[in-house]
This record gives sequence, structure tokens and C-alpha cells, in this order.
Amino acid sequence: MLKKIGEVKLVYAEMDDGPVHLMNPENWKNSLGVPWPYEEEFEVGCTIEHIGYCLTWLLAMFGPAVHVTAFSHCLISQKMDSIKPTSTPDFSVACIEHKSGVITRLTCGLLAPMNRTLTVIGDKGILKVGDSWDNQIAVEYQNYTSLKLKAERKQWIINNWFLKKAFGLFYKKLPLINPKKRPFRLIPDKIKMDYLLGISDLAEAALHNKPLLLDGAFSLHVTELCLKIHESRKCGEKIQIETSF
Repeated sequence: MLKKIGEVKLVYAEMDDGPVHLMNPENWKNSLGVPWPYEEEFEVGCTIEHIGYCLTWLLAMFGPAVHVTAFSHCLISQKMDSIKPTSTPDFSVACIEHKSGVITRLTCGLLAPMNRTLTVIGDKGILKVGDSWDNQIAVEYQNYTSLKLKAERKQWIINNWFLKKAFGLFYKKLPLINPKKRPFRLIPDKIKMDYLLGISDLAEAALHNKPLLLDGAFSLHVTELCLKIHESRKCGEKIQIETSF
């Protein structure tokens, strides 16, 4: 799949969940009627809470990180009148240097409009997914040509569906390797994640003496990177990563 876009140079990853504190999270309950722990979510902060979703994909695809330059900040300390103020970040941005040479810019937050896109930029084109939480979402790609790149700079082309189609500016969808058929519904269900996949993999490894899909060294590396991005507001410098996998 990556061959379609040449050698990967740059990745943009977004993990913005929107201004959750304005969405009445005190009323959220899961299918079993268990309330969503919104107070704990705000206390933990957006980085520790959410950045692992993207980091796992990024490190698995592009290898371990060697350096990170990051910034994090708490923009709204009093999220809701019913809870105490917090100082943990509700915005963070990190530039990660992978050992492979790929550079990732990863943004995480609880204020900007919801955006969980993942864009992989090669020297011959782009791969993109609209929501990195959805394991069955279509992967799209766009290859570079001189004509396309020039057409993208013309607003009169971008604003016209037929011209955009004629210049090949729409992304093409790539087939998934193991697609799961989704039942048709007039109102689609929200994305459902299986939080027990990791425990299932651990059980399989223990029962059948198999290596873990995400082993201890990998998990430690994700944790170190997450914590250093979370704590970056204290230093704001380029940080060396000590672990690897």
C-alpha cells in the first residue's frame, strides 16, 4: 500500500476530540448504563488519555522514535462548574523523529473541532484515512502529478465538482485486506472499539507460546513518548527518547 506513494517522508496525525466539556458529558452512558467518567478524563488530560491511539499506529508503521520536540498547555482550566479546575493539558503538539527518517507531526486536544485524520505523505503521493479510530474505514490515496499539484492551487477548480473530477483531485479508495461487512442502517452506529483485543492477544501468546503483537518493549516505548509529550510544557526542548523496540 505504501508503495503507491513512494518513500514516506512526513506524517500528519490528528487526535482532536472537540470541546467535550460543552457536550453535556455528565449525561453520557454506555450500553450498560455506566456513566462516562468525564471528571477523570479532564484530570488526566488529552495527551495521556488519547495520544496512544495514534502513537501505536505511527510507531508500528514507521519504527521507534529517537527524538521528540513537543509543546502542551492547559487552555481551559475550569471545564465545567460542577468539577474542580485542572492544570493538565487540553492541547499538545509533537514533532517526532523516527529512526527510519520519517517525521511525524501529532496534534492532540479537547478544544479544536473533532478531527482524527491520519495523512501519510510520500515523495510520490499521499495516503489518508478519515478516522484512525475506525479499523474498517477506507484508506484513500492520491498520487502526485504536475498538473494535479497546479490544479489544487486554483480555487475555481477546487470549488467545482466536475473540474475537480476532471483534474483527478478526488482521492481513490484502496481495498481493505480483510473487510468486515457492516449492516445497512439509516442512522449508522458510532464507531465501536474492542478494548479487549490486547487482553485476547496476551491470552493467545500465553496459551500457545507465541510472541505478542505489541510486546513489552513496544509498549514501554509508547508510554515513554506519551509521558514526555505530556510533560513537555515543563521544558519545551528537543527530548531524546531512551527506549526502543
